[in-house]
Amino acid sequence: QFPRINSEIVKVNVENLRHPLISKSQCVANPLNKINFGESLIITGSNMSGKTTYLRTIGLNILLGLCGAPVAADKMEFPPMEILSSIKNEDSLEDGISFFYAEVKRIAYILNQTKEEGKYLILLDELLKGTNTRERLIASKAILKKLMNSNSVVFITTHDVDLAVKTKNQKIAHFTETVKDNKMNFDYKIKDGVIKSTN
Repeated sequence: QFPRINSEIVKVNVENLRHPLISKSQCVANPLNKINFGESLIITGSNMSGKTTYLRTIGLNILLGLCGAPVAADKMEFPPMEILSSIKNEDSLEDGISFFYAEVKRIAYILNQTKEEGKYLILLDELLKGTNTRERLIASKAILKKLMNSNSVVFITTHDVDLAVKTKNQKIAHFTETVKDNKMNFDYKIKDGVIKSTN
């Protein structure tokens, strides 16, 4: 399926989004419901429930579409945009860069890029996970506020449920697990609202 890409489109909208590297028989499809530019989707959830895979699925499919390739979705529409992400930052003993500093550098780059003209897709996985809870929450709120004032659509995964507050421009979703016979099971389906449990 080829996506519809048009500069007049003001939102990202997808039906049955799938990861392009997982076979269709094993892949769990999820929606991405009409996220407008200037809005964010904050995704909470337990470890291994599918948060990061969902971010990667969004980014990979939009990248495929921008390259003129078909996407792993039943329907997909979005405007031309630049993809900015902070998903897998690494420290460097050789360069004297801690994990936290590597992430801060990446976030600073993203904030500077969004000052330019154009539209942006921003994917942030567990924002500022390299620092303590109090400082992470304060900084994350400030970063999110700044990004939502840019011409961006922002997706953030987090374990900080205090960050996941539904507002006019901020949507909330989660992935979760069930426990049966002392074993965790995951359906990998995105659901509305904040997660109510942890693993």
